[in-house]
Amino acid sequence: MSIVCYYSLKGNSRFLAEKLSERLTAPLFPLIDLKKRHGLFGFFRNEWDALNKNDTDIRHEEIPYNLVTKLILIGPVWMKGLSPAIRTFLKEIPENIEVSLITTASNDKGIKYAKEAARYHAKTNLIAAFQRSGLYKDDLMQEINKIIKEHQI
Repeated sequence: MSIVCYYSLKGNSRFLAEKLSERLTAPLFPLIDLKKRHGLFGFFRNEWDALNKNDTDIRHEEIPYNLVTKLILIGPVWMKGLSPAIRTFLKEIPENIEVSLITTASNDKGIKYAKEAARYHAKTNLIAAFQRSGLYKDDLMQEINKIIKEHQI
C-alpha cells in the first residue's frame, strides 16, 4: 500500500499532497509540528531550526507501517534544507520502507537542498521539487501524472 504524508506551514505542500493522494487513491497523513511556527517569533524559530538542522516534536495519526510498501513524503525546503518536521519524520520511518520525497520551495533549488534526506533515511529518493508558484498552474495534474509514471508510484 502506498501512502502520502506531508508537512505544510502555509498550505502549499498540503495542496500538492491532497492532489497526489486523490490521484493515487492513497491515504493521506498530515504531520503536525508542535512548535509554534507562525508570527514573527515563529518565523525566526523556523529559520534557526532549519539552519541548525534541529529536530522538532511532531504528531500524526498512527501509520500502519506493516502495510506500507511506499511512502510519498511532501514538504517544504527552508533555509537550504528540509523543514524540521520532515527531517524528524524521516528518522522515525522504518528502514525497510521506500520513501519518495517531493519538496516545495520558493525557488528552483529544492532538489539541491533536499539531498540531505538520505542522511536521515537510507531508502529516500528525491523524485521532484516544485516551486510554490508552479503549484497552482493548470498543468499540475500533468506533472503529477508524469511523476507517477516515471517513478512507478
